[in-house]
Amino acid sequence: MSYLAFDQAIRNGAASETVSMCRDLLTEVAEGRCDLVAIRHPLGFLCLPLSRDHDHGVCVHHWDPDAPRTAPTTSPVHAHSWDLLSFVLHGRVGNTSVRVTENGVGGGWRVFEVHSRDGIDQMVATARLVDWEPQEESVVYAGQSYVLPAGRFHASVVEDGTHAVTVVLGRTRAEIPDLSLGPRDTRSHRVPRQRCGTGETARIARTILTTLAGAAPTGPGDSTKPGGSNKPGCSAKTGDSVESGSLLGPGGGPHVPGGRVVQCDQPTSI
Repeated sequence: MSYLAFDQAIRNGAASETVSMCRDLLTEVAEGRCDLVAIRHPLGFLCLPLSRDHDHGVCVHHWDPDAPRTAPTTSPVHAHSWDLLSFVLHGRVGNTSVRVTENGVGGGWRVFEVHSRDGIDQMVATARLVDWEPQEESVVYAGQSYVLPAGRFHASVVEDGTHAVTVVLGRTRAEIPDLSLGPRDTRSHRVPRQRCGTGETARIARTILTTLAGAAPTGPGDSTKPGGSNKPGCSAKTGDSVESGSLLGPGGGPHVPGGRVVQCDQPTSI
């Protein structure tokens, strides 16, 4: 199944078709019929890259409270270099838009450019010092979707102790870098991505399939097209609060909801 097939199904509100395509691809992974491997993403979820075609990609993200999780070395607040379209297959995902204000030498947070290559994330500290504050918060439920333009700062939060599964479509915008916000005194560093083995990847796919087998809509209403009758760019109702709490943990460090936190291999300064 291609990016275009998923894009059309989600935008047309065809929830059952979207879920069916995901199940077909995950079954191939679970049965060892493809060679992709899952990645423990620094933002706390397992990522299965199902399809990549030049500037277009399709991934399944699984927040599993029983799986080890990596913690970001900066913070959960980030901006993508690609236009995002996400459909929630199971559970619910909180999405918080973030307002970033340039603050010269007085800013408490530094903007990092993230350059990913050969399994390494190079976190490059820029001269930009900023402050940020959460803006609108929404909750997106199973059967709903939302869009997010490249370059928009946000954070995704999943309630502690719960499963959530999404299929995420990305269309790269070459002129926009991946960005992350970190404490102002954090220096440039490298973070290796944690890749799972093929056997573990197959087990992850089976876990997701089992989760989806019992999936049912967990919020009000039926499947909604992105940008439909609700807030443009998000199918969840505006004003809903993110239920899993702060984006930051004690002492201002990054908060990784649920599961066991596994720090990435010790970051290496550049």
